Amino acid sequence: AIRNAAGEIEDMKFLRVNKTFTSITGWSEEDLLTKSLLTISPATKKTQFINRLKSVLETGEPVLDTLYYPVINRWFEFSMSRMDTSKVTVSFFEVTALKGKESELQQTINSLKRSNENLEEFTRAASHDLKEPIRKVSFLGGQLKQFLKGKASEEELQLLDRMEQATGRMLQLIDDLLEY
Repeated sequence: AIRNAAGEIEDMKFLRVNKTFTSITGWSEEDLLTKSLLTISPATKKTQFINRLKSVLETGEPVLDTLYYPVINRWFEFSMSRMDTSKVTVSFFEVTALKGKESELQQTINSLKRSNENLEEFTRAASHDLKEPIRKVSFLGGQLKQFLKGKASEEELQLLDRMEQATGRMLQLIDDLLEY
């Protein structure tokens, strides 16, 4: 940690870096070890990264988080742990590809949600539109049966019974289809 006269952390300085970090960032090992973090990357001040470093030093609480670094257009998962009151160990793992997959997955989830909403809307409309004519046939068949009671032959009443059964089966088929 680089502190001001009041003891507040103003910047950070690298003590060690590895080759992977230098290849990912494009910063030279010499620059990283001789210059401060905000000198090398002033854009870091606009991210929460520097605040996280300060927080880990001040509280001692470790951090695991993700960070988008716009300067190099990459996502990182990082962990920070306090070594002592002025040193923090930071480990980075590039997760840009994973973030891309997460974004694709979220788009797929959103698309599925829209499809499900459309399917539910269709189901409600189809339920009403398919059932209404069958209900009318069933109602009119029942009315006709009542009207013909005592006037129709046994065979004619059986035909009306079969019509009622068929409309009942058709309503059940529509319910089963919509449930499916």
